[in-house]
Amino acid sequence: MTRLTQKEIERATLQRLLAATHIVLQCDPIDSEAPDFIIQSSGRSIGVEMTMYQSGKTVAGVRKRAIEAEWELLEQSSRSYRSANAELHGLYILFRFKTALPSRNEHSQFLQEILEFLRVMRPRLGPEPTISGGPI
Repeated sequence: MTRLTQKEIERATLQRLLAATHIVLQCDPIDSEAPDFIIQSSGRSIGVEMTMYQSGKTVAGVRKRAIEAEWELLEQSSRSYRSANAELHGLYILFRFKTALPSRNEHSQFLQEILEFLRVMRPRLGPEPTISGGPI
C-alpha cells in the first residue's frame, strides 16, 4: 500500500470517528506523520495517531501484536529513563533494529549505554542537540 493510499484510509477512518462522536472541528485535520493528524476542537490542538489492528498477522514467524507490545515496553522504559536523566531532555533518537529488541531485563543497560554515548557525542551536537527520530 502506498503512503498516499494509507493516508487516505487514515483520513477516512478519522472522518468516520469524528462523525460517530459528533466532534466538531474548527478546521480540516492537518496531515502529519507522528501523530498522523492534528485536529483543532474546542480551542485545543489534539494529535491523532491511527493504528490499524490486524488480528493474527505475523512478522518473521512472530505475532505482530507481540512485537508491538515489546516495542511499547521499550518506549515506556525510555520515557521513564529520560525523565530521570535531565541531560536527555530535548534529545531525540530514531531506533532501528536489524534483529530483536533488547529484552525487558536489558532495557536499563541499553538506555545507559545510549546515555554514555550521548555524553561523549554531546559536544559535537551543538547548542540544541537533536538526533533525528522519536524520543529516547
